[in-house]
Amino acid sequence: MPQNQRKHPRPGLVLDVDRTTPPILFHHGEVPHGETSSGRSRVVYPAEPLPGVANPNASITHALENPLGDSPRFLHF
Repeated sequence: MPQNQRKHPRPGLVLDVDRTTPPILFHHGEVPHGETSSGRSRVVYPAEPLPGVANPNASITHALENPLGDSPRFLHF
């Protein structure tokens, strides 16, 4: 298994926060600090990134020549 691929990837998460939520750690420049919400807010934690495409040009060409659920556009002309 590659080093950057986890067995259980981190899912995305949207956290609703309010005045009762403990302070959330934010990075501001080089100094992280905790902040509390003054009202209703949402904090978005993204999921793990998808792996990169090995050959982007070949992948684009393949996608253009093999569209999902349709024939290639150049055949319609």
